[in-house]
Amino acid sequence: MSIVNSKKIIRGGQAVKGIFLIYDIEDDSVIIENLPAGTQKHIEFKLRFKVQNKTAERKITVYSKTYKGGLKEAIARKEDFIDQLKNGKLEQARTKKTTLDEGMEEYLSYKGSSIKELTLAYYKQTYGKWIRPKLGKKVLTNVTANDLQSIVNSMLKKGMAPRTTQSIKQIMRPLFKYYADKGVINGNPAALIKIPKFDNTVQLSLTEDEIASLYKAIKNYPVEPFNTLFMWLAEGRRLNELLSLEWQQIDFPNKRYSIVSDNNKAGVSMQYRLRANIIEALNNFSKDSPFVFHALTNSSKKMSKETVRGHWAKLLKSANIEHLRIHDLRHIIGSDLVSNNHTLEEIAQVLGHTSTSVTKRYSKVREEKANEALDSFFERINN
Repeated sequence: MSIVNSKKIIRGGQAVKGIFLIYDIEDDSVIIENLPAGTQKHIEFKLRFKVQNKTAERKITVYSKTYKGGLKEAIARKEDFIDQLKNGKLEQARTKKTTLDEGMEEYLSYKGSSIKELTLAYYKQTYGKWIRPKLGKKVLTNVTANDLQSIVNSMLKKGMAPRTTQSIKQIMRPLFKYYADKGVINGNPAALIKIPKFDNTVQLSLTEDEIASLYKAIKNYPVEPFNTLFMWLAEGRRLNELLSLEWQQIDFPNKRYSIVSDNNKAGVSMQYRLRANIIEALNNFSKDSPFVFHALTNSSKKMSKETVRGHWAKLLKSANIEHLRIHDLRHIIGSDLVSNNHTLEEIAQVLGHTSTSVTKRYSKVREEKANEALDSFFERINN
C-alpha cells in the first residue's frame, strides 16, 4: 500500500520509527515540534509495522488539537494494532457482535481525558435521548446510514431545528470512524447523514434602547457577586468560563486573566485584559475559595448555572425584557462590532471564538486593537 504525502516525523531530534505524518509539503520530513498547535480537528498518519515477518501499513485518523498530541495517540494505536494482530484479536473484533451501546461505551472510554467533561456530558445526553432508544441494541456493524437518517428525520418531524439534528452527525461520525480505523467496519455510515441547510446567522430583535436598558440593569444590579459576574459576561465571556475561573488564573499586577484550555470551548488557553471596573469589584471579594465565583453554600465548589439564571431572570425583569439568554450577550457584542466595521479577527479576539487560532494563522491581530474594539462598544452603550 502506497500512501502519498507521508512524511518522516522528527521528534526531539530523532526520527519516529514506523509512523509517518500525511502532510502536504515538499520536504521528506517534518519536525513535530515546529508544526502549528491548536488548529487541527483531525490528523492523518501512516503506520508501518512488522508482525510474523510480514510488513503491514495502515492509514489512521486521530482527533487532536496538536500534532504532538496526535502523534502520541498514533503511537498507542500502532501498539494496539500489533497486539491485536499477534493475538488474533483483530479478526475477532471483525466478527464480534458488538451492539451500538457497547461500541459507544468503548469509544468514550478510549477517548478518555481527550474529551472535555462538558462535551462528554453532551455526547451521553444526546446519545441517550435520541439514538439509544432506537439503535442502542442493534449490532454495530449492521447500523446503516438509513438508520441514522431516520433519527434525524424523526427529530425534524418533531419540530427540532436542523441545527439541533446536526448533533447526531457530530457524535456518530467520529464513533464510526474509530471502528473503521480499527478494521471492524468498512466505510462510515454517519458520513452519509443529510442535514437540511440552515442559516446560523444570529438574529437579535432587541432595539438599541432595549440594549441600553439591559446594560444599565447589569451595571446597577444590586446583588454581589452577580453584579460583577454580569458585568464580566457583558464583555463577551461565556458563563462556564467565568464559573470555572480560579484566583490563580488572575494576574492582578499585569491586569490580565487566563481562560485555561479545559474551560475554553476553543480547547486552547487564552488571555484577556482585566478591565478596571472588574479589578475594583474583585478586590472586595473573599479569596477563601479557589473559585472566583463559588457556590453560595459550599465555597469549595464553583457556582451552578441554575443559581446564576435565577438572578438573570430578575435582571431581565428590571430591564423590562421578556426573554434573553445569558449567551446572547456575546451575540450583542459581536453584532454591534460587525455593524461598526471592526474586522472579524478583532471580534474573534474579543469573544474568544473557536476560530481564533485559525484566524491567527493568517493575520496577526494586535491585542490593543481588540481592546479598542471592546472599549468602543461600551462607550456607545453607556452614553
